[in-house]
Amino acid sequence: MTIFLKLVLKGLKRRKREMRYVSAVTFLSALFISSVILFQNIMDNYLMETNYQNYGDWILSSVEDFQESGVLFSELRHPYLAASGVCQTGGELLDRQNEPSGVNLGTLDAAVRNFGNISLYEGRFPKSPDEIAMDLSSLSTLGYSYELGQTIRVAVQNEKGIHETTFRLTGTIKSFAESWKHLSRYPLPNGIVTEKGLQKTGTPLYSTHFYQLDKLYENLDTEEFASAFLKQSQALVYNSYTYENRVWGSRDMFQAAKFILLLTGILSIGYLMMSYVTQRKKWYYRLRCTGADRLQIRIMTLTETIYGTFPYAFLAMILPYLAGAAICCAVSAGSRLPYFFEFHPADFLSQLGAVLGAILFAVLCACLASRDKHLERNRAEITKRQIKRLRKDSRTAKNTARIFLRRQRKLHPFQKTASILFSATTCLILILCLNKIYQASQKYAELANNASDFHASYRKTLIERTDFANDPYSWSAASSYMYDMYDGMSKQAEEEIQPLIGIRRIDRQIWDETHCLQWRTKNDNKTLTPLFCYQDTDSKTLKKLEKEYNLPELDKAAFQNGEQIILLAFGQEASAIIEKPIETPPHIGDTVEIVGRESLFYLPEENTSSSLQAPDLTEMKEYALSGLTPVTIGAVIENPSFEWKALFGYNFAYGVIASRELAARVANADSKTLQNNRLFIDLNKNQSFESTQKRLASIFQKNNIEYVSYTEELRETWNSYIRQACIYGIVFCTILFIFLLLELRFHQIQHQYRERKYLLLKQLGMEDTMFRHMLIKESLGQSLWILISIPCSYAVMAGIFYLKNKKLWNTAGLCQWSESLGDYTSDLYWLTLDNLYSYTSLSYTIIFVILLAFILTLAGWKSAETHKKREEIL
Repeated sequence: MTIFLKLVLKGLKRRKREMRYVSAVTFLSALFISSVILFQNIMDNYLMETNYQNYGDWILSSVEDFQESGVLFSELRHPYLAASGVCQTGGELLDRQNEPSGVNLGTLDAAVRNFGNISLYEGRFPKSPDEIAMDLSSLSTLGYSYELGQTIRVAVQNEKGIHETTFRLTGTIKSFAESWKHLSRYPLPNGIVTEKGLQKTGTPLYSTHFYQLDKLYENLDTEEFASAFLKQSQALVYNSYTYENRVWGSRDMFQAAKFILLLTGILSIGYLMMSYVTQRKKWYYRLRCTGADRLQIRIMTLTETIYGTFPYAFLAMILPYLAGAAICCAVSAGSRLPYFFEFHPADFLSQLGAVLGAILFAVLCACLASRDKHLERNRAEITKRQIKRLRKDSRTAKNTARIFLRRQRKLHPFQKTASILFSATTCLILILCLNKIYQASQKYAELANNASDFHASYRKTLIERTDFANDPYSWSAASSYMYDMYDGMSKQAEEEIQPLIGIRRIDRQIWDETHCLQWRTKNDNKTLTPLFCYQDTDSKTLKKLEKEYNLPELDKAAFQNGEQIILLAFGQEASAIIEKPIETPPHIGDTVEIVGRESLFYLPEENTSSSLQAPDLTEMKEYALSGLTPVTIGAVIENPSFEWKALFGYNFAYGVIASRELAARVANADSKTLQNNRLFIDLNKNQSFESTQKRLASIFQKNNIEYVSYTEELRETWNSYIRQACIYGIVFCTILFIFLLLELRFHQIQHQYRERKYLLLKQLGMEDTMFRHMLIKESLGQSLWILISIPCSYAVMAGIFYLKNKKLWNTAGLCQWSESLGDYTSDLYWLTLDNLYSYTSLSYTIIFVILLAFILTLAGWKSAETHKKREEIL
């Protein structure tokens, strides 16, 4: 036995080069499994911590309704729940025109502020009954700036009428009322006061109780846990925003991706070990012929496997955990998040068991193959039918390379299958990562293209008179806020905005409702009343319109010169339309005239505060515009997308997009002076809350300009995009890097085993050109198998979108807008198709797969060339 062990150890030393390849590939395969799965866990923990910051560290909320007895309430008690807090909500506030504003007043206790991670931009939470803290969007909705110390008017409608009181602003809150999950009929408060302060405006309407899950149990199936509490008669909400926003979209997909990665690593190790033991069979046969018994050969197989794989596999399992702990420590210190690295023994043991299981399986296969009836010749694996086919190929085909490649496929069918599955599965995961990054970028692009940091608008009060037919003394009048192209923001206000630090771009527009389109037909004159939108030719709106619809029939030069317009026909989609769609609207090429609308009146400034429910003719003055401007219809867009309908609002059947040059022509015809009444302001990285956002809000408030800020939404969407890009980008790069290294090692091992066969082909007279063609053909044939990952990945993504839409339908039951249908629908198949079209890129996917196939082909060919040169074959 001692002599035999010495022989085994000497054999290992003599095959250092061969074992080096095996050890390297085993190390890379184990590193692939350990690092990628560990990184997924780290990213999932990081995403959960950011979810706690954005959507609150609570799992369930329950509403106690003080007004409706049909909504039952009971305190939730369970040993897994760590803490609870209460949020009281009062009535909806009224704006300056005493219209509902969508802003609610309420209270927050210390527990909700703590585990809800509710923070302030500046200031503090209220301590006395006359103090209030509000989020930025509520301040802009009510027409206030962001300055602390200002007096906030709070008006609430009750049974006795409008109850008014005032508070002093002590803090500005980072918005949580809109981002947290809640029932739409029970909104969360935007303005926070004390309990005594809430009683000044009336009694609270309802209380929302929040329950925090103990961190020891956050890895359980939270949806199943929450479903045990959900009852039809209670207003309970499961915080899916926090617990279902995981890497790969959900907990189930996260576990599925982990399983696929584990399977991929097992395939790579299995492929390696099966190739190794298959090629070693002839050496075992020689040892068997020299007198080694069956036990000695099995000991030799086991010794070689342990020596060449176990230490390197175990090292590859340990290193990622050390690196991950250090990375988490650095990220926590830089982002002020809690230390989120966690060691999961179950994951580590499953990875270690998978690696060792694949290696031991290969050893078992080698032991079975070392039996006497198998340990004869290397040809024993080929069936009689395969031998017959190979002989037929050798007699009929003249292409030696083709015969050689076919013979290799017949000799090693399992290794080829494992290689194809490994490549296709890895490529599928890479495609999913790539499209996840694309999905995050598209969601940010949707918001960035449709919203700027600040939207500011100025409208005036106009009265529209409607005369009743056949009775000139009977009429009605209604006042409303309208855009007037001659009454907008003052130059002083624009001059104050321009020099502010942090402003990247200001898109100035002129919107108008005081004009209409008029044209003549054979029978009569026709008129329609659209919403006019005049803007610069380099505005984001025009660029988006040209990108979406192309508009080949539009003469861009004539449009820029104010000679053509773009007409948007919204059809019957709008609600409360001022003017219903007409049967014969103007067509492309028709000439129309822009004239002032009739029946528009205004009140002198001294009478603007009087009631407009029944105005007197002696008080109203006609708003007359006598100009007439001819223009040509350059393009007509029928039923534009949902985004354009939302931009123009649902009060119009038609919209007109035109250049500022046309606005100047109209103003010249009316003998008026233009004024900008819409501003879209984009900020850059130099902006700050104190010097830019607060200053803009103060300017808008001082000049009575309505404004809305999307800075918080844009920042959060951008941060989400960066997080998603980092998570899936690093996973993508890690998998791709290790995958290419493994493929390169696989090719090196394959060519090392074939070096004698290559030498024989060379000696038989195969030319270098034919040899290269053979290598390229084989590498290309193996690489093209990854094309099957494209339909497989799209099937997986379609399944993800379908299940997500189905879950949304089961919980909310709402119809969604479908761009494919151009209408609202609840059909899951159409919604899934829209998701695939919007959030995946087939072109990028095909380009990536083709590029990856080319890289694999080049790597296989170069590996063979390098090996041949090293062995001096060529």
